[in-house]
Amino acid sequence: MAGFGAGAASVMVNSGSVNGVPAHASRALLTDVLRGDLKFSGVTVSDWEDVLKLQTVHGVAPSYREAVRLALTAGVDVSMVPHDAAGFADAVLDLVRSGDLPAARVDEAAGRVLALKFRLGLFERPLVDPALADAAVRAGRDVAARAARESVTLLATDGRTLPLGPTSRRVLVLGERARDARSQLGGWTVGWQGLPANEDTPAVTVLDGLKAGVPREVRLAYSPTLPPRPDADVLVVVVGEPPHAEGEADNPALALPEQDVTLLRGAVASGKPVVAVLLAGRPVVLPDDVRTRLAALVMAYLPGSEGGRAVADVLYGSTNPSGRLPFTWPRAAPDVPSPYDAPRAGAAPLYPFGYGLSYTTFAYENLRVTPAEVTVDVTNTGRRAGAHTLLAFARPVNSGSPAPLAAFGRTVLRPGETATVRLTLGGLPAGDTEVTVGDLRARVTVPPSTPSTQGE
Repeated sequence: MAGFGAGAASVMVNSGSVNGVPAHASRALLTDVLRGDLKFSGVTVSDWEDVLKLQTVHGVAPSYREAVRLALTAGVDVSMVPHDAAGFADAVLDLVRSGDLPAARVDEAAGRVLALKFRLGLFERPLVDPALADAAVRAGRDVAARAARESVTLLATDGRTLPLGPTSRRVLVLGERARDARSQLGGWTVGWQGLPANEDTPAVTVLDGLKAGVPREVRLAYSPTLPPRPDADVLVVVVGEPPHAEGEADNPALALPEQDVTLLRGAVASGKPVVAVLLAGRPVVLPDDVRTRLAALVMAYLPGSEGGRAVADVLYGSTNPSGRLPFTWPRAAPDVPSPYDAPRAGAAPLYPFGYGLSYTTFAYENLRVTPAEVTVDVTNTGRRAGAHTLLAFARPVNSGSPAPLAAFGRTVLRPGETATVRLTLGGLPAGDTEVTVGDLRARVTVPPSTPSTQGE
């Protein structure tokens, strides 16, 4: 809804299915919900070759012709056909001539596409102005840095090593990923599998950020590999996954590349405090003999072109980490899937959904709950200023299952400061929350006593 309110003019359909109904064949989702409930009036585009996949993957269409009919009838306006546009056009023409697809539906889809092109001025100016390209590439860098700072999540700390500073005057940064922009940009950056090796893009790597922000009292050094006797008070080891996307990104073991595990294992064996910085778009399983010996574990995700600034700010302490996990972190790959609101029996997560530490501490008091909102007083009980994100969960009446996330909010507090935080429960009518099941929707009542807050 926020995207539509901001003017989003096109929607790409998800490749998956809901309760066995592929999204590309779901009129309930693409027309009833998207057009009817959400009032979207723009262009709906299929994902890559996903109309064909109604036949070849989902198996709901006996032929390509029928797959085209299902998709267009459901509400797809544009089929992203990478290799056979003529075949798609022939199928549409045949469907219209046979009466199996109303010509009015084709006119509707074409009209939406033409309207969008007129809005964008593509008939008057079909090509971009290359003189404006540089400014466009560099726009929004501060916003990108802020987003990265607020997402970095501190998963583990010994309470002494971070932030880097007076007790860690000699810092050695290790790992090729520390100076590799591709590792923090991920897949679909210029190229499908990430930034091509023969191309470059403006980006602040983790090493760049650490060098630019290094405090006066810290001596910073770098090595791609672990020296035999590291001359350092602290080792910062940057590890992660190479850029990837879609099927080529499959990692059934959720394991780091072997060279990254070897680097971490050697670092902890050195006896030096080790801060591991992880560049990855998903949880990975670190061997227990490595993870349990780390001084700190920082999840930086795929922080983008300004990610190096964000990581440096967190490690040096100019930014107090406030990120929280947007997923459940399993202890082992067999524990997957284990979503936070429906965990597998006996699969206790290593880090639960919403987990995240700070360099300070927070306390809650005076929790008040109504059907419409949760109100709580939050106090910074530590010695550093910091931001804190609150999470509120709500479950249907008489349900024994874990509660889904209902609302969240954020506050920034100085040491000793208290603020009252109000979390609106979904913006729905008082006492109600919605549960979507497949293409059908039900409404359940949430009692006033059910919501709870979670904090670290």
